[in-house]
Formats: sequence, C-alpha cells, structure tokens
Amino acid sequence: MVKNKKWRIIVHLLTFTQIILVGVVLIVEKLSKKKMGVVRYLVFKNHVFEATWFTPSLMNFYKILLAICFFAYLICLIRSLRNTNKRFLFCQFIAILLNAIILLSFFTNLVVAMKVYYYFIIVLVICLILQYCKILIHLYVLRRHSYLA
Repeated sequence: MVKNKKWRIIVHLLTFTQIILVGVVLIVEKLSKKKMGVVRYLVFKNHVFEATWFTPSLMNFYKILLAICFFAYLICLIRSLRNTNKRFLFCQFIAILLNAIILLSFFTNLVVAMKVYYYFIIVLVICLILQYCKILIHLYVLRRHSYLA
C-alpha cells in the first residue's frame, strides 16, 4: 500500500507540473498584450526559435513524429479498452488529446498568431512527455500490483 501512495504522489506531481507549465504560458501570453518588454523579448526569442529549432524542415519532422505517436497511442487505447482500469484509460485518452492539440496547433492560425506560439508548442510537448511518463507509471503499477494506484 505504501508503494501505491508513492506512485500516486508521483503521478499527482506530474499532473501539477503540467498544469503549472500551461498556466505559465497563458500568463506570459496575457502579459504580452500589456507589457512592451515582454513583447520585445518574445519577438526576439521567436526569431531565435525560427532560426534554430523550428525551421520548416524540422516542423515537418515534428508533425510526422506527432502523427506517428498519435496513431500509436490510439491503437494502444483501442487494444486496451477491455482489460484495463478506467484511470489508465483516462490517462491514455489525455495523452491522445494532448497529441491531437499539438497537431492541431501546427495547423490552426489562431494558435500560430499567438506571441508565445513556440513556447506553447514546447510546453505542450513537455506535457505530452510527462503524460507518457504517467502512462508508463500506470503500466508499471498494473503489471506489478495487478491494479492501478
């Protein structure tokens, strides 16, 4: 039972981290409409990101990689519908939803027009990685204890 509490705490910390990251990006977006210094910094960083991590060829690679991850987790979700716990299915559903949001953010003009677009993409990818870690934790607990913590 103590080990289950340990895994619960880790999963809750990962969830809290995801919420904090998304909240910070939304706060910076709101500040970019009010503070000129924030806008200057974001414009500078956007130019740096466009030249390094978000070139058109890398963006296409990211889209393909996210599409592969999306379909892989969709297949895993469909295969595990019958024989897993609801909490694990919910965790997988959230991962698929995050993946879909990231894929849509590459194509939606509303998100591209945000001043924190690249930060938004980076934070969503970090949240997706944290969600995958939570899925792995759930799988570990399922295999080890035969039920979810």
